[in-house]
Amino acid sequence: MKKIDLLFILLLIGCQEAASLKEESLLIIAHRGASGYAPESTLASFRLANKMNADYLEFDVQMTKDGELVVFHDAKVDRTTNAKGELKQYTLKQLKELDAGSWFNEKYQGEKVLTVREVFEAFGNRTNYFIEIKNPPNDSKIEEKLIALLKEYNLLKKKGQVILHSASKPSLLKMQSLAPETELGILYWNRDEVEIAQAELNEIKDCVSHVVVNQHVLTKADIQKVKEAGFSVHVYTVNDVEMAEKLKTWGADGIITDFPDLLHFF
Repeated sequence: MKKIDLLFILLLIGCQEAASLKEESLLIIAHRGASGYAPESTLASFRLANKMNADYLEFDVQMTKDGELVVFHDAKVDRTTNAKGELKQYTLKQLKELDAGSWFNEKYQGEKVLTVREVFEAFGNRTNYFIEIKNPPNDSKIEEKLIALLKEYNLLKKKGQVILHSASKPSLLKMQSLAPETELGILYWNRDEVEIAQAELNEIKDCVSHVVVNQHVLTKADIQKVKEAGFSVHVYTVNDVEMAEKLKTWGADGIITDFPDLLHFF
């Protein structure tokens, strides 16, 4: 065999192996950005996650007192800002006056609470989004406002670019009615919920295609059952390399992690 032909075959085999590894790899979903390295849900955290080539930026959406959508996890601002009180009692202007970085490290002093619009302005359709709606009140219109923003930034046209998830079934059903093309996921965080998930998923399978579940209540059998029912499985919050590898062998589709470079340690 000619040397050039052998080289071509070796290159072809290498490309096939690389493609196979990519197909089998876990999606890396950056939990509130690269929140193990930078203050969660800030531009610094999201930029770092993007630099680390995370497959998705994950964040939570809540509404301010004056009806603006902001990127924030906790019900209260106490843990991640220099203020106290419930987020829903703050206007956007008041939130913008807070320091959302110093609690993590003084070098991040001045990082701000972000609006959802600011995240889309910063990253546009150059990345993917994994967005949770946090315990929305029935009359909040948070779903309508989020879907409107996603459409404004043309983020619902590409399949898989946005996955919206919530623990609230009414919220999921509302989002499906507003934008049937949207990919949706349901969130489970305790063992009781996982045990009833199978029957529940049969009820909502027409609108939900993803299951988001707490790693501490999950078994291999759970993943297999959910996958057999036709759903993708994403597990949170996975910051341990051995656990990530185990979940990969169990068949999980993605991990939500504070360290988007976690798989670099495999």
